[in-house]
Order: sequence, then C-alpha cells, then structure tokens
Amino acid sequence: MRYILFTLFLLPVSLLAQRAVIKEASRPMVTYPYADPDPVARPGRVYPYFRFDVFTNRGVIQEWKMVELENDYIRLAVMPEMGGKIWEAYEKSQDFPFIYSAHSVKFRDVALRGPWTSDGIEFNFGDIGHATTTSTPVDYYTRTNPDGSVSCFIGATEWASRTTWRVEIRLAPDKAYFATRSWWYNNTPVEQEMYHWTNAGFHAPGNLEFIFPGSHYIGHRGEYDTWPLDSVGRKISFYEHNNFGSMKSYHVLGRPTHFYGGFWHDYNMGFGRVTPYHEKFGKKAWLWGLSGEGLMWERLLTDTDGPNVELQSGRLFNQASRGSEFTPFKHVGFAPYTAEAATEIWFPVRHTRGLTNASPRGALNLRMEGDWLKIDWMSLENQSDTLKILAPGMPVLSYGLMLKPMELFRDSVKFSGNIDQVEVMLGGDVLTNDPGRDLNRPLRSPGNFDWNSAYGLLVMGTDLARQKNYPEAEVFLMKALEKNPDLVPALAGMAQIRYRQGLYRDAMDFAGRALAVNTYDQQANYFWGLANERLGHDADALDGFSVATLSPEFRHAAWLRIAFLAMKKKDWKEAGSVIDKCVHSYPPDGTSWNVKAITERKLLHHKEALDILDEQLNKDPLNHLARFEKYLNTGDLADQSEFVRLIRQEMPHETYIEMAIQYYDWAMEEEALMLLDLAPVHPMVQLWQAWLLDRAGKKTEAGVLLNQATASSP
Repeated sequence: MRYILFTLFLLPVSLLAQRAVIKEASRPMVTYPYADPDPVARPGRVYPYFRFDVFTNRGVIQEWKMVELENDYIRLAVMPEMGGKIWEAYEKSQDFPFIYSAHSVKFRDVALRGPWTSDGIEFNFGDIGHATTTSTPVDYYTRTNPDGSVSCFIGATEWASRTTWRVEIRLAPDKAYFATRSWWYNNTPVEQEMYHWTNAGFHAPGNLEFIFPGSHYIGHRGEYDTWPLDSVGRKISFYEHNNFGSMKSYHVLGRPTHFYGGFWHDYNMGFGRVTPYHEKFGKKAWLWGLSGEGLMWERLLTDTDGPNVELQSGRLFNQASRGSEFTPFKHVGFAPYTAEAATEIWFPVRHTRGLTNASPRGALNLRMEGDWLKIDWMSLENQSDTLKILAPGMPVLSYGLMLKPMELFRDSVKFSGNIDQVEVMLGGDVLTNDPGRDLNRPLRSPGNFDWNSAYGLLVMGTDLARQKNYPEAEVFLMKALEKNPDLVPALAGMAQIRYRQGLYRDAMDFAGRALAVNTYDQQANYFWGLANERLGHDADALDGFSVATLSPEFRHAAWLRIAFLAMKKKDWKEAGSVIDKCVHSYPPDGTSWNVKAITERKLLHHKEALDILDEQLNKDPLNHLARFEKYLNTGDLADQSEFVRLIRQEMPHETYIEMAIQYYDWAMEEEALMLLDLAPVHPMVQLWQAWLLDRAGKKTEAGVLLNQATASSP
C-alpha cells in the first residue's frame, strides 16, 4: 500500500511563509560554576592557558547569553560564552531534543583546562581532548544572509598552538537541518598537531541504535575489533548492549559513507549528520558506561536529564593517544599556513521506524521484512522529484514525490533480490551508499617491523613530535642519527625542533647537513630559510624558500615567507607580486588575502584594498586583522569601534598581541603600536608597547609603561 504521511502542523505553511530568525537572548539557568584560576600559566602543552581547579556541588542561578536560531521546523541555541557550543537543537512539531539538551550547567574537571559540560555540540581544535576554549567565551557574530538564511559565526585563536578556528552555524528558512561550516588555519610557520573533532551529545535511553556504517572499530591506541557485532557476538551498535566493562570509545571505520546517525526505536525518532567522506572520515561513539561508573558521571554532569552519549566526527580515523604510533594509525601534522575545512549538516529524523541512509535531501530507512522491501523516506527540503528504487537489471519502484520538510513517503513492494544490491535515487541523486562492500585498509602493523632501526627510530621521533612531545621526539631522532648520521628526514626533523626552541643557528646547522646530502630536500630547504631569516641572513633565507617552492607540501608556505621578506624591505610591489601566487594557488588562506590588502594599502590603492577586505569579512566576519586594516584604510571611528567590539574571546589581550607581533615581523611597528593602543590594559600589552616605543626612540613613554607593567599584580 502506497501512501504519504502529512504532518498536520505543516499543512498550512506556504513557501512564502517560510523564514528563519536569529536573536540574542539571556537565559537564567541553574549553574554549578568553576573557580580558582591558577594565577600563573605554567609552561606545558596548553601554555599560555591556566587551569581552573575548584568545582562545586551547589548550584546558583546564572544568566547565560544565547544566540537562538529558528525556522518552521527546528530551533537551536548557541552559547558564545561557553566555547560557542550548540547548547540544544529541537524538532519543533514534537518538541523533541534531537541534540542532547540539559536544563542545568554542571562544570566538572574533564577538559584540558578543567571545566567541561556534557551538553550539545562542541567544537574541538588544536590538542587531543576537550579543547582549551570549550568552556570560556569565544568571538561571535550574527547576521541575516541575502538568501534569507541566518548565521552565527563563532571562533577563537587557540593560543597553545596559535591556530585559528571558525564555525559558521547556518539555518535556512526552508530546510529541516542546520549546517556547521568549520575552517581551521595554521597561522604558524611550523607544523602543528592535527586534531579536530566535533562532539555531539545525545540522550542515551530509548533503545538507541548507533547508525555508524562500518566493519570494524579502533580504539585510541589503535587496537581494533569488529563492528557492529564485536568478536564475542554482542551487537554493540545498540547502546543497551554495552552493559559490560568500563567506558567505551568506538572509532568506526570500514565503509566510506557520508553520514552517521542514531535512532531511538522506543520513540520512533532519530537524528542524522551528513558531510562528504573526504572532508571528515572519522566517526566515534563515546559511552560513559552502563555500570555504576557511568551512573556516577550521570550524577556529576546532570541534575535530571539522564545519561548521554557522544557521537563525534573527526578529520582522522581515531583520536590517537600514546601507543597508537605502533599501529597504522599514527599522528598527523598540520602543515604550516594551511587550512582544513568541512561542512556538516545536522537534522532530526521523525517516524521513519529506523535509519539506513541519509543525504542533504532526506533520511531513508530501506529494509526487508519477510519478502517485502519496505521504504520510509523523510524529506529535509521542499521536494518535487522522482524517487526510484533500482535493482540490477530491473526497476523496482518509481514514484513522483511532492513533499515539504519533515514529510514522509512510505511504500512496500514484493522483492526476491539482494537488498545489498538495491539502489535508491531521488532525481539524479543516489541516496544509498555503496552497499555491501567493506574497505580493505590494513588494521595491523607488520609484526617484523624493526623499531630499533634508523627508520624505525625516525618514525617514532616524527610521531612523538606530532604529539607535541618534543623532548622525547628529540631523543629518538638523535638515536636515528647515531645509526645513520646522514638520514635526511631526521636532520630536517631536528631542524624543526631547534627552530621551535629558538636555537636558530643549530636549526640552520641541522638543515645544512641535510642539504649537503640532498640540495633539493623540501623540508630542509624550508627550515634553512626560516632559520636564516631569524638570523638576519635574508639572502640565504630567500634561497632556501625559493628551492622549497619546488615541493607542493611547502610551496605555499615558502611563497608566503618570500612575500614577508619583501614586506620587511618595504618592497610592496614585489610583496604583492609574490602574494598573488599565494591567493591564486591557495584561496582558503586568509593570511595571504590580508597581506594582499596590506600591499594595496601601502601602494595607496585604497579602493582595491577595501574590496579585498570586504570580501574577506563577508566570508569570515571574525577576521580581526582584516577589520583593523579596514579601519586603517577608512580612518572611520565606526570601523575602529566595530573592530574593538568583536574581540570577545577569553584573554582578549592575546588577540591584540598576536596581531601586533605579526605587524612587527613585517617591520610595520607603527601599525603594531596603533593596534596595541586599542587593546585592554594588561601587563603583557604594556611590555610590548614599552619595547616597541623604546625601539622608536621614545624612552620616556617606554619607561612609564614598563613601570606600570612591572608594578602589576600577577
């Protein structure tokens, strides 16, 4: 029997009435706050951040700023004062929280700096774990777009790595999903740790099934087992079948699918998340455990909202911890001056009786019941198209659909074929992923790999460096060089470590030893250039960077450093010529576009500079350097005020200092001082001002600021 289910609340909604709205609000919530920040940031992997060490079991009412986005189908709220977390997301017809939403805020000592809550969707960039920015204010910006959609941009610079992240949370008026467009940029000339995971919380009760297509799962250390049935026959893709052992981390792999989701069979409701596999192929299910241990965390993290799970998406297959380097799943470096980007859509699933596939067009449940092939299809958009079910050599079903968002189509047909060979299409879009084919990716390292060989020691040292464990990385790289003093990758790796340490002559020596073996080695040439630049040997720096441009891996970074050399010489035409190579070959790099605008300003091409800046600010309204450059071009105090107003992340003085350092590195000390004049009063700002003023010959002013800084309380 073929029929279409129409939800009554949608029937009177015309296309003209569809709209999306965004607003800021203040919401009082019972909050269990954190306190007692360490007054001195301790050197280590999260420096210059400090920890918070005091938590409480006594709740107080606290007002929280919320950015609320809503259309006719879903509503969500973002918390810019808590890491930009999406605190909640509801399907409106059922008032159903398809993203976990808590009614109280309970901070507990879980994250890299301590405070963490278990609600909503959090964005983690920089270092393994819950991010340094997860519970503190971030920058944000809201707008209504020309197409009627609404956006909340959130972002911050993660100071421990000096990388910058952004997320645009966008809600269209005519879609039953919201999108998160994230991008992450390595602002530094050296490799950083590649770690980006989006953690989404979901209610655990309700016969929850994890819809994670795959054949195996791996752990943090690279250990593996089968999925969705483990090696002892437990169907661990169902939450309630995990009532054994302790906490669980299932990084599922084995099928190159574009989606994951979950379905609460007791409620006939679910959720989905879609992104291209090539953008984020990591997917993980995290469970607190169903034992008393999990119950303890439920009490610690919620008042009355019950247990939750985290279903996560990542750039890599697993969140590799120490030990994973002995498996195929090693750590990965984030190359200098490169960007990572991904767009994910998140949506509710209603009354489909399960979930097997999803796309930006809708959610599908395709299954066999006896000798009947059954299909449930829920639209996420206004849909006028033909749904076709095909089997090899024969059409099974074809039907013209006219659906609004969240409306359902159901049908069933007698079928004697193999469901794994069935293909479902909507118009020209394939809704089913490549079924029945597991990947052949190796899960185990060779048992006879010699970790004590020169190459084995190199692999270990390289991996440890990518874990930010530089002292131990140095030990292994030097052991590799003891076995083979001319091992070029180990020499180049040591050049990078010495450069990080500020030992530029030693970095040059290691890079030079590598170049004596291979004058074209890409990494050695790049660090030869960086070390010589710091030592004031600009000719050797230009030589090293120029040869490094032969390599696709270092070409963009090398061109950028060549442009910086020209800027320091005030050769704005040369800088502009080189930066054109950067923006044309790698458009995602915001730094290159900022430099392009600076060269236009210095050449007095203010209109061209403003055109570039306006385009960049449309893409990234939180590009603070672009906003400061806009003020320098216009001289308009309104532009100055907007620049200052939008710097809202925790430790705002660091944002000003970071930009001032960049201007200083470009030999633009006047701009650096103008920028610091706008910064909040802080001892570190005053120290930088004093130093720059002293260099400019303004000794008296420098002395006043130096005295103010040294008299400040830590």
